[in-house]
This record gives sequence, structure tokens and C-alpha cells, in this order.
Amino acid sequence: MTAYQNRWLHKFEFKKDRWIYVPSLEERNKGLAFLDDLYLKWTPPLYYYHLRNGGHIAALKAHLENKYFTHIDIKGFFNSTGRSRITRVLKEFYQFEKAREIAKFSTVKNLVNSTPSHVLPFGFVQSPILATLCLHKSFLGNKIRECFNRKDIKISVYMDDIIISSSEKELLDEIYMELLKAVVRSNYYINEEKKNPPSDHVVVFNIHLSHLHLKITEKRIVDLLIDYTKAKSNHVKEGIKSYVKTVNSEQYKIFK
Repeated sequence: MTAYQNRWLHKFEFKKDRWIYVPSLEERNKGLAFLDDLYLKWTPPLYYYHLRNGGHIAALKAHLENKYFTHIDIKGFFNSTGRSRITRVLKEFYQFEKAREIAKFSTVKNLVNSTPSHVLPFGFVQSPILATLCLHKSFLGNKIRECFNRKDIKISVYMDDIIISSSEKELLDEIYMELLKAVVRSNYYINEEKKNPPSDHVVVFNIHLSHLHLKITEKRIVDLLIDYTKAKSNHVKEGIKSYVKTVNSEQYKIFK
């Protein structure tokens, strides 16, 4: 077993081309120590909702006041974040040797594509923050920041999902096209299957988002009902009910 392989206990393919790495205790502690240090040097902007309280629901609720919505999904977000990109971004906070060391112990061999050769894995504690930092420092990250600073646009990011809204359809059309171009220019990939052009409603995270309204999709609510019925633990049942109530109080009533 190589020194690199010692960083994880095992890995498994969760679904096609999605490998999960279970880090060793040493790797996990090393990752946590790095996170503590990086947070002293960089504070993630508020629009990165996966790095703050409220999660994906808060990322959707930020848009409720607007009338038009759009969604861009970055395909293979971690797989687009290679060792060289990480090193380049970390040089703003660390000496080159240290930045390179962090990039090396935070990446694994790319099992999906030939390039980048080494990428961030699912499962390592530092992967989300490193992927986000690289996004933030990219051309796309600059565009996202510009949108956030505007009063006529709302934007939120939850990992690889970018949600944008406005009360002006023409403006949102323009911003949407600019962001699509920025994704490509930043060497990320657009998930064409999940791309949602500007409309008066959008479905993200299995939730319908429209003006002043959130509603869990029918398929997802059925799945939650099945899980609720099968659950033997009251803690699990209450967790499901609490989630549904946070999204839509009317849908919550069917769980009583």
C-alpha cells in the first residue's frame, strides 16, 4: 500500500463515477487542522450556503421575494478541482511548499477523467471548503460576487448548485447567459440535464421554488412518507416532519 493510499480506509462507488473515500483517522485530523487554520485566514462569503447555517433550504428562501428564477449546476464539481488549481489558490495564504503539500494530501487520483490527474475526493473533510475557495477565486466566482452585490439580483450557491433570481425577466436572462459563459471560462462544466433557464418557477433540491412559495416535489414527498412510515425511531420521524415543515407547512400536515 502506498503512502497516498494510507490516507483512506477504503473507497466505494456510490453511483456511476461517484467515488466515496472514507478517510483514515490521521487524514481526518489533518484535514480538520487545516480547516481550522484556513478559517483564520479566509471567511467564506454569506452566499455560500453549504458553509453556513440553514443549508439548501435557506439557499432557496433567499429568493422568495423575486418573481423569476434560474438554476445552474456545475457538473463534476470536485472532479474539476485539481491539484494545480488548489495549489495556485492556496498560494495567497501559504508559502508555495505548504500550499503544494496541502494540495497533495487533499487530492486523490482521478478515476473518472484523465485530467486533472488528481482531484478532490468525496469524503475528505476539507474537500468542500477547498472546492469552494477555488470557485470563489475563479472568473465564475468573481461573477457570482458581482451578482451578490447588486440590489436587483439574488444569488445563492449550495456546493455545485447556483440559484439566481430577479423580478426583471430580461435582466435575469442576461445574467444567466453571462454566468453560463463564466462557468466555461473558469474550466468548469455545465450539467446540461439540470440546467434551468429563467422562468417563473424552478425545481432545485427536489423543491419547487416560485414567488413566495416553496413546495416539495410529489415524488420526493412520497419518498419521505414511505421513509416516515417505515421508520421505527421517533427521532427519525421527527426529523422528517421537521424538514417538511421547514419547507411547506401545508405538506407537513399529512405527516400528523
